Amino acid sequence: MKSIMTMASVAACFFALTACGGGSDSGSTLSRADEGIWSNFDGKSNTFYNWMQAVILSDGSYWGVVGQVTPPHTQNEVTTFAPFSVLHGTASVDGNSISGTYVDFGGTASFAGDYSGTVSSKKSIDMIFNDPNNNIISMEQGHFNLSYDGAYNRPASLSAIAGNYLSASGGYGNSKALLDDGYYYMNPNLVVSGSNLTLADGNVIMTGTITPHGTTVNVFDVSLTTATIIPAYSMAGLFSKNDIPAGTVYKGILFQTSFDSQKNYIEIVAAIGDSAYFYIGSKQD
Repeated sequence: MKSIMTMASVAACFFALTACGGGSDSGSTLSRADEGIWSNFDGKSNTFYNWMQAVILSDGSYWGVVGQVTPPHTQNEVTTFAPFSVLHGTASVDGNSISGTYVDFGGTASFAGDYSGTVSSKKSIDMIFNDPNNNIISMEQGHFNLSYDGAYNRPASLSAIAGNYLSASGGYGNSKALLDDGYYYMNPNLVVSGSNLTLADGNVIMTGTITPHGTTVNVFDVSLTTATIIPAYSMAGLFSKNDIPAGTVYKGILFQTSFDSQKNYIEIVAAIGDSAYFYIGSKQD
């Protein structure tokens, strides 16, 4: 496993599902029982622990992020988060039984994996992963029980997410690429203006566009294009064993979750081929 690079911090309420507005919203209708944003973060633990998030859309698209969370130990510290893998595939549901297949982009190569379990609509989802990438199996024996995040039920709004976002992504780095070849570790900030996105760390790294994913959920379809060559392992949240050429187009989703209401966090998960990208940032005043 590659060395964890210095990680940007996330506010102490990061992914708090109950205190910050999460949980079920009985006023909305979902097309499938497993649809929604799901997480095992409750904002209450005071020790380092394993973290899983799953996003399942009405068309059966499945996105996941697995990593580790370190809560603050004092009032002056903040929660930190490091993603280990991005997962992307197809979800299936039959009654309260769930299953899915996906590609795991963590480690030095991409892997095919699958999951199974049960779901209680807009309450909880229990997922057991069968994955050759030890990043998942070694954590909780690949078994995660996640809670529903009611932020999914708010219709996507371009005006609501417009603004500047300070990166809170962690990630991995390859020391040879960073030190021997003179590359630096990039952790870009995000600008959302209308339907346009820009990710920049001094220089523009990616540009993109977003469109609402339907009319009733708080998710956008996103397209990101690299504006420059990105060396392998040189960017926070980027999973790729190879350098990424300029002009590469990542497709995925952008969404909000029930974070600290004062921070207005945003996330992106996207992939192309055997490479994936994860971003998280907090909105700036």
